[in-house]
Amino acid sequence: MNGSRALALDLKGELTLFEASPLYFDIIDERTIGDEPTWARLAISVYRLFVRSLKGLTAYSQTRS
Repeated sequence: MNGSRALALDLKGELTLFEASPLYFDIIDERTIGDEPTWARLAISVYRLFVRSLKGLTAYSQTRS
């Protein structure tokens, strides 16, 4: 979680960025990042997001502008 924004990953590989507060829940963006089951927590390191699936580990890099 970063401030009031959080990432969530479901078992189908759907990654959701959302804004959360005690009063509301607002989806900012959703992406499907895999076509195989994911089952572990997300890991974030500076500009990378690591996702564990049944067959391996994938690292996604942030595009810097």
